[in-house]
Amino acid sequence: MKVLFVCTGNTCRSPMAQAYFNYKVKDCNQHIAADSAGTSAFYGDFATVESIDAMKTIYDIDLSEHRSKKVTLDLINQADLTLTMTNSQKVILNNAFPQAKDKIFTLTEYAKKILDENTNLKSEEYQHDKSEGLLPEVDDSKKTLEFENESKKMNVNSEKSDSNAPFKDNPSSVHYKENSSNALFKDNPSSVHDKENSSNAPFKDNPSSANWKEIEDSKNRQKLYDSINKNKYGIPDPYGFSSDTYLDTAQVIADIVDVVAEYLCK
Repeated sequence: MKVLFVCTGNTCRSPMAQAYFNYKVKDCNQHIAADSAGTSAFYGDFATVESIDAMKTIYDIDLSEHRSKKVTLDLINQADLTLTMTNSQKVILNNAFPQAKDKIFTLTEYAKKILDENTNLKSEEYQHDKSEGLLPEVDDSKKTLEFENESKKMNVNSEKSDSNAPFKDNPSSVHYKENSSNALFKDNPSSVHDKENSSNAPFKDNPSSANWKEIEDSKNRQKLYDSINKNKYGIPDPYGFSSDTYLDTAQVIADIVDVVAEYLCK
């Protein structure tokens, strides 16, 4: 199985997610590996120094060999599961590759579904009518604007993008939309989006079965839900911010990727 992590420039968040995921599944009995790319990435850029330092400091993982690349149709087709860092990136990919929308999720969206199906703990923030789909409709353009304004105040440059990139941010199109990706979530009779899956769906049959090792410590589960809830609109881009921000981002990504890696490894 191949997982593709996607962010914007492929120099911060998605490389950290890729490296940590591969570190976690290296001893997995199944053949699972991750790759990463960016919606507006240059080819051949190094991971940021702060990303390299954060992963080395916390997890002793070396990101120095990473080189950035853009999302392409080939990468999407090769991936069994694509996980984006934000809702807007998911929308960009769904618009660019509509044929693959059933296997494109945000990282927090996918991890939350796994936790919901495999633990008794539910996050109050996510309690809503099942007919609304996996997440309530949201518009993260406001959050994006707030983040950009904060960057300007700190007199830092936003992450560089290629003017010729096939993907361009479209703040007006980041409204979260329900789509047929909900068909991947089986055994959910209360959902109006419940549909039959193909055998290649990234969610396994009976995800609540005992084959998936439930996280035993309820405090850890609550911490995961809190992290997912805090970042449900997307994991913020640390580019241009302090090394502490990178450390925080790396920890958030690792906590959420842990859920996905353990689930897919079983």
